[in-house]
Amino acid sequence: MLMTLIQLALFAAIYGATCYGFMKVFEKVDSSIPNWAAFVPFYNLYLLVTKAAGKEPVWCLIALIPIVGMVLVSLEVAKKFDKETNFGIGMGLLPCVFYPMLGMSDARYESKPIAVRRAA
Repeated sequence: MLMTLIQLALFAAIYGATCYGFMKVFEKVDSSIPNWAAFVPFYNLYLLVTKAAGKEPVWCLIALIPIVGMVLVSLEVAKKFDKETNFGIGMGLLPCVFYPMLGMSDARYESKPIAVRRAA
């Protein structure tokens, strides 16, 4: 019984941190998105794919592929915020850490494609 309560509390904390990060990212993407939308399963995924990543709704199905799907979507979101590929992979693998980091950072959302940086 106690172990079940601990697992439930851990799941709630991870889910809450991830949704809080989504909420902060959605605020940067489009201020007309209501805050509660980040906490609704599948609707937050739809908004992440269509609004934040700027992809077609069909990408919601791709995002449901375990691990790989969320990494692909997170890479697209990271590109829109001019973040590196490693940060995008982190967003896909540890969303409860990296989405709040992105949401609370000073990164700006760019809806247009960003030119590729070249090393000098």
